[in-house]
Amino acid sequence: VSQCVALSALTREESRGGHTRDDFPGMDAEWRKFNLILRAEGQNVEIFKQPLPMMTPELAALFDEGELSKYMTEEELNSLVQRTS
Repeated sequence: VSQCVALSALTREESRGGHTRDDFPGMDAEWRKFNLILRAEGQNVEIFKQPLPMMTPELAALFDEGELSKYMTEEELNSLVQRTS
């Protein structure tokens, strides 16, 4: 488990919440688009990115747009606005 935690932390090139890195101090909205998935294969650990589904417009409507802009790309925000219009 500790090897998986360390590998995913090294792979994730941003700081967000409890995950902070001196070499990547800012939050990057691109990292919000997927989860890192790790799988044990014998003595090795495989890591890959799994895309996340887009937030639904109904869920996005519950949040302040300024708050969403901290976590989402401009393209994602525009897509949500177009869906709700």
